Amino acid sequence: ILEKIAPPRTQEMPTGVPRGLYIYGDVGTGKTTTMDLFYESAPTHKKRRIHFHAFMLDVHARISSFRRTHSSTDDPVPTIAHELASDARVLCFDEFQVTDIADAMVLRRLVTELFRNGVIIVTTSNRHPDELYKNGIQRESFLPCIGLLKEKCEVVSLDSGTDYRQL
Repeated sequence: ILEKIAPPRTQEMPTGVPRGLYIYGDVGTGKTTTMDLFYESAPTHKKRRIHFHAFMLDVHARISSFRRTHSSTDDPVPTIAHELASDARVLCFDEFQVTDIADAMVLRRLVTELFRNGVIIVTTSNRHPDELYKNGIQRESFLPCIGLLKEKCEVVSLDSGTDYRQL
């Protein structure tokens, strides 16, 4: 019964899962196009491509829904990560950025749980991971999330010096 209510929490990261990809650089350098090409060619149907802001709105809505139906002491993040992983083994985020403390505190745990569930993250950002949530309140609590992104994703700069939107 407990597994139906809250899926078992995996304590360790799974082995054998390919690394994700964190593509960063200036605007107009082809980050989104590169991610979209990857998404279209990824050999799985269990994938999701979403703008990061829309993803966070969805996550906050899921947290709100969870809290309406569970005890106030129940942690929604492992359940939400399990649900997301059940729907998509590959998550592609466009414009990954963290500017809000609520997002930062949710993400520090959600990213961990997504990786524990074997999810591969491919994302674009205008910022290097080390620059995420820079000068944010309680940023030191978010730093493990940055470290995990750098560990589980290949970090690639796509700064060509050309703004392809202008061509």
